[in-house]
Amino acid sequence: MPIERLSRRDFGRIFAVAAVSRSMPAIAVQRAADEWAAVRSEFILDPKFIVMNAANFCPATRNVSEVLFKYTRDMDANPSQQSRAKFSQGREETRKKIAAFLNVTPEEIVITRNTSEGNNLVSSGIELKPGDEVVVHDENHPTNLTSWQNKAKRYGFTVKSVAIPTPPPSVEALVKPFVDALTSKTKVLSFTHVTSTFGSQFPAKELCRIARERGILTLVDGAQSFGALDLDLKDIGCDFFTSSSHKWLMGPKEAGILYIRGDAQSKLWPSNYGVYGGTVGASRTFEQLGQRDDPTFMAMGEAVDFHLRIGKKKIEAQSKALAAAVKTELMKIPGLHMYSPAAPEISSAVVTFRPGSTDISKMAASLYEKIGFAGATRGGDTPGMRISPHIYNSFEQVEKVVAAISDYVRKA
Repeated sequence: MPIERLSRRDFGRIFAVAAVSRSMPAIAVQRAADEWAAVRSEFILDPKFIVMNAANFCPATRNVSEVLFKYTRDMDANPSQQSRAKFSQGREETRKKIAAFLNVTPEEIVITRNTSEGNNLVSSGIELKPGDEVVVHDENHPTNLTSWQNKAKRYGFTVKSVAIPTPPPSVEALVKPFVDALTSKTKVLSFTHVTSTFGSQFPAKELCRIARERGILTLVDGAQSFGALDLDLKDIGCDFFTSSSHKWLMGPKEAGILYIRGDAQSKLWPSNYGVYGGTVGASRTFEQLGQRDDPTFMAMGEAVDFHLRIGKKKIEAQSKALAAAVKTELMKIPGLHMYSPAAPEISSAVVTFRPGSTDISKMAASLYEKIGFAGATRGGDTPGMRISPHIYNSFEQVEKVVAAISDYVRKA
């Protein structure tokens, strides 16, 4: 049976009792009153490890795992159609939760398997022809970049890739290159809400407004913002939004979302024709993926509930505060280059840096062996390490990780 869950009231009482002066440095505040200890207790993370790789993969909460296990056992114990009927209702209840979480309607939500599937449903489903243009960000994930480029070869339209300065100095630096790339031939603007590369947070609402005024469809890849930011898709005004459950939402694996704005649904052709779609709106057409891992629907609903019990604004503030502490402490290391933006309005909980001429792979291996730290590394023209903390991390862990990095760089 699932463990007893902390309610929204429980979390509110914890935060209220632990309130301390916010004029103190972030790490000092955390030491004075660790208001997030109860939240961290909701995870089964091995204390020997410090995992700060939310941009790639997050642990699920205890209750998400318990819900998933419970219904998996239920399905295997009685796989009859009569018993499995509950999963159809469970899917629709989760759809309602996701829709409310994003301030849209259930008819606009398709439950996919991940962001990649959602991105490809959009790039395959929009009818484009020679002479049409699609504007993309050159740091988009391959499912939102390479997918467009390969389909352009097949159908003859043009893909224009936009580059942004690293690190971007301002909001204007994130907007102007896209505006300059738009023409009367542009049919789609497709960009990443928060980049997994350097953690730049794009002004999605402004970009979508500019595109809509010109009759251009917008696809926002929200792999790094769903569960990380206090999202309101109606306010953002995008036509399509995609994301996964296994990242910042801290939900089950192989579950995701595709939001299709009501007035954009007629502009998207389905890529799959099959059975077992949803029962409302776009899900009837775009969710026909055959037999699914039905227990994930229930578990994804629990992940949404967990966020709501804490509060979306609190989660966004805490993850960004952890990342800001990482950034502040790292910048004290001589010779370190920061790829991630400095301005708070375009910063996220993703921090990427290059520690001088230190061999990144060797440093990552050493940190994992000595203190159990797991982040991510990157190579190419911008080699470095990425740290992306979430609410299951602490400021004490931030101190420990940065101290270990500083010590390694000094000795190297």
